[in-house]
Amino acid sequence: MRKPVSTRRQKKNLVKVVDEAVDSSSTNTVELESNDSSSINGNAVSNQEPSTKASSVQEVLFDVTESKKIFNEEVLIQIQLVKDVVKDQLDKYEKAINKLVMGENILVKNNILTELPERLNKYELLINKLLDQNERLIESIDLISKKMVNDEHYNSLNRIVVALDDSLNKLLYMESSSQIKKENVLLLNQLHVVQQEFENVILKNRNIGSLDNKKDDINTEVYLGAADLIKQQLHYRLGATAIEHSRDLNGLLKLPYALLTETIAVKKRESQESAPQELEFYSDASEAERVKKHLSYKLGVVMVDGTKSLKNFIKMPIEVHRVVKGFQKKQSKA
Repeated sequence: MRKPVSTRRQKKNLVKVVDEAVDSSSTNTVELESNDSSSINGNAVSNQEPSTKASSVQEVLFDVTESKKIFNEEVLIQIQLVKDVVKDQLDKYEKAINKLVMGENILVKNNILTELPERLNKYELLINKLLDQNERLIESIDLISKKMVNDEHYNSLNRIVVALDDSLNKLLYMESSSQIKKENVLLLNQLHVVQQEFENVILKNRNIGSLDNKKDDINTEVYLGAADLIKQQLHYRLGATAIEHSRDLNGLLKLPYALLTETIAVKKRESQESAPQELEFYSDASEAERVKKHLSYKLGVVMVDGTKSLKNFIKMPIEVHRVVKGFQKKQSKA
């Protein structure tokens, strides 16, 4: 960078002043030595000359000091100019770097946009494969459901236990708060108890004197207790067991074992039962239809039907929830 003309002139002046000061100081020194050696009697003259020389030296020193100040100020100005130039260059470099970074980002975005159609094609192929696999799975489920052995007392017992346990847990946790859960469970239990007591009162107060007139065939033996017959069947017993064990967490944990025990007991009792299991032999068959409207029977029907095919088994938790909600809605209207 080129220095200003004023600065160069000041430096020349400063050098000239310093040289003059040095010359004057040397001259003054020689004169002082000659004066000391030559005469002692010229005290008045010698006293005046040093004072004059001292004043001239002070002036020279003052000029030197001022020149130094001016030089320092000029140096500071030059340093500030250099700093400004460096700062401008750094700003330019930073802008250039930012442009390069933006250019790289644009290139990356352009690469992504160019690769996007290819990725979409891959995703479409993957979706088609998943759809094909889903169709094959549905076909396999249909084949398996057709080939399954229709033995609801042995092959589907574990399915009943697992599905019922899962459905009851979902019913309890689908409510909005723990208080609503407790109230719903308590309501189901109370409804179950009221239904049983109501059935017992009706059976005790029923007039059984006209049973012989209700049968066309006199020789056919007439039975009572159609309601009890339904309550002892597997459908009703499974539903009642599920409701009874849904009161608390401990009961839910014991539910699978309770269902297994109840199923075995029902099958054993049916094998030893001497009375007919068909409702047409009972004079109070109409009571059986009323018992079939109980929540216990409806839940048992859903659980038993869920074991007949794989599709029904998958839909069983939803069906259980639908039956419970429908029953609660009817009871609230009543």
